[in-house]
Amino acid sequence: MRLRESLLALLLAFAAALIVFSVVSNQQQRQAAGMSQQLLQQVYIRALREYYQWLSVVREDGPALSRTLLSLYLDTGPAQAGDWQLQFSLQELDARILLPAQPLSEASRFAMQIHSEGWTEPLQLRLDVLGWLEQLTSDLGYAALPVAVEFQQQSFGDGAAGIRSPQRFPDFLFTELTLILDAAPLQQHLLRGYTPLLSAVLAALLVLVAVWLILQQWYQRQHLSLALQDAETSLREQMRSNARQRLKLQHHTLELEGLNQHLQNARQRMELSERLAGLGELSAGIAHEINNPVAYVRSNLQTLAEDFAALAEFIDTLDKASDELDLHSPVFQRLLKAYQRLRIAAVLKEAPARLADSQTGVERVARIVSDMRNLSRSGFDKHWCQVNEDIRSAINIARSRLPAGVSLEAELIQLPDIYCNPSQIAQVVMNILVNAIQALEGRHGQIQLHEVFTGNELKISIQDDGPGMDEQTASRVFEPFFTTKLQGSGTGLGLALCYKLMQAHAGRIELTTGPGEGARFDLILPVNGGTEHVE
Repeated sequence: MRLRESLLALLLAFAAALIVFSVVSNQQQRQAAGMSQQLLQQVYIRALREYYQWLSVVREDGPALSRTLLSLYLDTGPAQAGDWQLQFSLQELDARILLPAQPLSEASRFAMQIHSEGWTEPLQLRLDVLGWLEQLTSDLGYAALPVAVEFQQQSFGDGAAGIRSPQRFPDFLFTELTLILDAAPLQQHLLRGYTPLLSAVLAALLVLVAVWLILQQWYQRQHLSLALQDAETSLREQMRSNARQRLKLQHHTLELEGLNQHLQNARQRMELSERLAGLGELSAGIAHEINNPVAYVRSNLQTLAEDFAALAEFIDTLDKASDELDLHSPVFQRLLKAYQRLRIAAVLKEAPARLADSQTGVERVARIVSDMRNLSRSGFDKHWCQVNEDIRSAINIARSRLPAGVSLEAELIQLPDIYCNPSQIAQVVMNILVNAIQALEGRHGQIQLHEVFTGNELKISIQDDGPGMDEQTASRVFEPFFTTKLQGSGTGLGLALCYKLMQAHAGRIELTTGPGEGARFDLILPVNGGTEHVE
């Protein structure tokens, strides 16, 4: 390449590398921040679960020091000068917190004075809250994670000075307390510094290769143009004297035209591959971002179901125990009023069904995400495969977009292995289903998909009972950039892309339609991809 073209290529490569480095770095930082928030929230949830489990055991066993996970960090010694004093009742759980006059030390604890109905004396305990929290973070794999507890801008623990990226969790143990965890160590652990750099280097290399190919093609076209001019000059000089030479030159001209056509087809295939690759990366990225919160919600619903089962068992035990009480006793009357006021029977009956509905909805979202990830697989090579697996994913995603009053019926048959690219065939089915859904928008209708296998070809028919198309519109639906939608609503590349993909598989698309008669697209796909393949 010449010096000017070389400088231009280097400048484009540097700009592409800089953009990719910035985008990947920002994406990694957002992902690391989100994941660290989820991990720290696990520490917060685990702490609350152990604390309320300990309170439940204390309610049942009385003032005796119960052996739970939290008991390892409790002692019955008297309060020290640097302790935070917490006074609360087991019935109300609203704490009165008194801060010490002396500064904190390594021996400072939460000095808790617990009251309860029926106790002759309050229960006095000292809680090593920092040791307990450090053990929780260590159990979850986050050793040496700075922690602190805040009350009225006063910190118990490392404090704001020792925490670089604080994550605050209010209502910790009591509504007045806030748990502060440091997200900086987790974010540094989750970040991979080499990924943005590697992505930038790959982007720069791709740009350099693309510029080199473009310049090579341009130089080649220049050389071909000069050769064609020389050939025409020679043809004019020898036209009258040498007819055979003229035929030979015409033959060379036809070869050059064929070469130009071949180059144009190769460029179109490259553009198609880049468009599909970009769509696949976008779908995979969206599916990945959705998959994390869906997995978290699914896990929490399962845990909530287990917690509700335990609560229901506890209420049932309490209900059976109330049968042994005097009907006129104050305790029985309070339990009865609370049971009726809170609608415990209705809650126990309705809550499991609500949880089951929520779990069903989350499973449906997870299935849609899985189908999106299947359709976004990269690669454009053909191979022997079960194409129905990807077609089924496309149908599932299309069903999620059905408006009210529109139904989709699909009948897939058992098929042998077909030589094709399953993701591209599924993309064709998806585009046609989306067009059918858009054609039925604002009206009631039905979409039908069924397969017919003849031994050498697979025919996939997709039919809708929408408004249909006239002859002039039907003759242009496969033209690039032709669309009947309003400006800004469509690009006109959907069916053109389908046509190209079926051509690449030696197949074809047949359209049957008419005004008011709906539309039916028949996708005919050869089993062997139009070529005999040797295993």
